[in-house]
Amino acid sequence: MRRSRTPALHAAYDCAAAARRVAYLGAITGAGGDVERAVGYRWSPEGNETHALRSRVLLDVRAAGAPHPVAGLWTRVHDLDGLRAFAEQNRALGYTGMMAIHPSHVPVLNEVFSPSPAELARAVRLIAALEEAQARGEGSVAFEGEMVDEVMATTARAVLRAESRRPV
Repeated sequence: MRRSRTPALHAAYDCAAAARRVAYLGAITGAGGDVERAVGYRWSPEGNETHALRSRVLLDVRAAGAPHPVAGLWTRVHDLDGLRAFAEQNRALGYTGMMAIHPSHVPVLNEVFSPSPAELARAVRLIAALEEAQARGEGSVAFEGEMVDEVMATTARAVLRAESRRPV
């Protein structure tokens, strides 16, 4: 039987679940790296070729209970616009951070992976609107053009809790 050239990709769940102290784990799909060579894709700045891979690893890491899935690195040191776009894509997928290989990347990554003041304010408003509705005996409410219920309020509370624990 032929062994996989990407055993860690197949074992992301097992790696994340190996010990309770595993907090940071994710898919590293940098240009020209081990994963590109092993899988055979052709890296692009847009990351379309690794979207499914990053999604699969993210789901494994989340299923194992690791609290901070981190995306791989951005190797184009001076391409901060490309870094931002790739980081935003990873945040949209559900990653909570990314590896940085250069000091110039840190401010961009901090900005992308931190909730904006507008996101924080919306979370506060959403919780207040739902709590008012619940006080009237309602389980959901129309909020800024969307239906929201306790599930959305739980997510909003998690955003606020995470932000309150973030180092300054």
